[in-house]
Amino acid sequence: MEGLGYLAYCLGLLERSARIFGAAECLWLARSTNFSQPDYSHFTYTRRKDIRGALRAEMGEAAYNPAYAEGMALTLEQAVAYALAE
Repeated sequence: MEGLGYLAYCLGLLERSARIFGAAECLWLARSTNFSQPDYSHFTYTRRKDIRGALRAEMGEAAYNPAYAEGMALTLEQAVAYALAE
């Protein structure tokens, strides 16, 4: 899921990217993952933080926060469908 968020970011689809990263965080939280001590690779964790920071900076908090929250509100099925949609 995060890879598709990164792809959206690279394509300049910032709002879409923020939503997908929000959905991905919700999935990690559902697994009870502690982001301060991630159970996935350090590279992935660091890259994810970097992209989220860049998204915030480029979109501004007023646009980023609602998009991210919308992603977090998606069900698993909705998140997968959204991430895979064109």
